[in-house]
Amino acid sequence: MRQAKAFSPQKYRDNPTMISEYLNESLATDDLSAVVAALAAVVKAQNVLALSEDADIHRETFYRALRKDGDPKLGTILRIFSSLGVSLAVEARSQGMLRKD
Repeated sequence: MRQAKAFSPQKYRDNPTMISEYLNESLATDDLSAVVAALAAVVKAQNVLALSEDADIHRETFYRALRKDGDPKLGTILRIFSSLGVSLAVEARSQGMLRKD
């Protein structure tokens, strides 16, 4: 399992390209807590009120979904991604194949 890079808020504020790279690295860890922590760090580096309004999610819901023990719904994650100017994409892994039963 890979570890995500350290987060530098200045690099990621209002920068969808950098945000997507950082979030992709966290997704590559296959660790939900790492993904939630990375998303929380990105969100906190932004204007949370503006993001919550853009995503049509109450600010408190943002914080609740992205707390350390949070397990946000996929719909919430997709709306947050959209408000950050990034999207979620699925691609085949370079290693391993689906089991054929």
